[in-house]
Amino acid sequence: MPTYSSLKDTKRVEAASHEVGKHILACVLLVILGLAVFSRSFGSELVFDSVVIIKDDSRLQDFSLGNLGQIFGQDYWWPTIGSDLYRPFVTLSFFIERSLLGYGISPAPYQLTNLLLHLALAIGGFGLLRLIGLRIPWAWVASAWFIVHPYTTEIVPNIVGRSDIFALGAILGCLAMYLRARGRPLGVDSKTVVAWGATLVFGCLSKENTLSVLAIIVWHNLTIGRNNPGPRDTLGVNLSRKNKILACVFIAAGLAAIFAPKLAFRERAGDKQAIAGDNSLVTQSFAESRINAAAILGQNLINTIVPYQVSADYSYSQLPLLEWPMDSAADRSQLAWATLTALFAFGTVLWLPKKNPPLAFFAGSALLALAPTANLFVQIGTIRADRLVYPAIWFISGGCAWALQSLMVRLETQGKMLSHLIVGTGLVAMASVATYTHFRAVDWRTTKQFWAGMHDTAPESYKALLGYGSNLVKQNDYELAKVGLQYVEAGFEKITNAPWTPSEGASVLARQTAGSCWLLLATMAKEKGQADDLRLALTKAEEHLTAAVSK
Repeated sequence: MPTYSSLKDTKRVEAASHEVGKHILACVLLVILGLAVFSRSFGSELVFDSVVIIKDDSRLQDFSLGNLGQIFGQDYWWPTIGSDLYRPFVTLSFFIERSLLGYGISPAPYQLTNLLLHLALAIGGFGLLRLIGLRIPWAWVASAWFIVHPYTTEIVPNIVGRSDIFALGAILGCLAMYLRARGRPLGVDSKTVVAWGATLVFGCLSKENTLSVLAIIVWHNLTIGRNNPGPRDTLGVNLSRKNKILACVFIAAGLAAIFAPKLAFRERAGDKQAIAGDNSLVTQSFAESRINAAAILGQNLINTIVPYQVSADYSYSQLPLLEWPMDSAADRSQLAWATLTALFAFGTVLWLPKKNPPLAFFAGSALLALAPTANLFVQIGTIRADRLVYPAIWFISGGCAWALQSLMVRLETQGKMLSHLIVGTGLVAMASVATYTHFRAVDWRTTKQFWAGMHDTAPESYKALLGYGSNLVKQNDYELAKVGLQYVEAGFEKITNAPWTPSEGASVLARQTAGSCWLLLATMAKEKGQADDLRLALTKAEEHLTAAVSK
């Protein structure tokens, strides 16, 4: 006859088995959701930055030790664009795919790899959310929102989103290892420290914002970990003296991986003015640029919850910026956004940890993950990009799920009608966003679709005008080409009439694009016997290309 203790053990095993079953089912549903959302996003030609990173990178064309050495010896954009970014593990992954696996310049297999990695992060993140304390339904909701968020269209079909995937993978991996190591009474062995350190260095050699995980770990100790600190010597982790030194060595290596290339490749990067077309904040005063950066940071945070702005381009002059003296509605709007962002940050740091430590952890971690690329401290190569928000999506999704979980617990005592309404509304919102992402991802299939989508979402951007217009010219339709040249000239005028001295790179790009497009029109005009259009096209082509060469 079974004893009470044996029955109790049996029930415990059955409960654990049931929990594992639900966990597996949740992961399977996440995979199905991701495959459905991105099922039509696999392209037939490389577009935008992927052309430079995959097609034009001579290091990827043949497998050799020389090319392998160049991957670790040169910057990320070498040999085409000057840069001080160093992401050898991202380039190495493309090297393996193109030269060893034979992917060539077909985008679909690279995009499939990105999708599988994205889903792997969602599944791993689901387990991490469970470890932090979310129940399975709400951890699933957070992970599903992370999968279908419209900003992930710059991660999965946009091949260069690989760097953001690697960075977030390193952030979540380091965080998971830290959480599992907390409070171990026997301490953490060297293998765990090495695994944590290797993950950190891998991330730093993939994208710079990986370093934010160090601040996130400290922030965890100040919020969720505050009431359960464990050994108090090292952020709740019991480390021997040897392992403390080892951890510090890896942290130093991560720092060196980010900052040493800034010195080594500073000549290739050029001066700040060279990136003004993509990041006009570099042309502003310190106060103006930081207020605008704070405003954009706040807008990005809101967009992780309600994605009302989605675009592959925010180049000059798509974003209205605050300028002194403030005399327009755009100035006041940017100042209001910056103020709200500052209030959110102060509330997250000073007030929320006392009221709701888990929510404070998620909100603060989102801010920390965004900080390295927010132009607040160091100005980077772009004023804004949807894929830079990728890590924040995960943390904000977790925070919203935590808030909803807490709310539903309170509503359990007040009837189920309101709870059902909230769940139903959430499912409708999830389905709507997933559908939008499904169609938005299609923009990355061909160059024609990409530039049309970019112009739809960033009609004021000089780069979108140049790209969309030149794409119309290349359709070999005479009337369509003339329309396209209107867009090209509008984009050229925007960058050349900018309120700062146009950067040489942006100006030459605009000149070359306009000149080549006028030459194409001249060819079509000659075929159609349009003498007036032919003379105009040749004159404009000569004007633009001569100026481009003189630069």
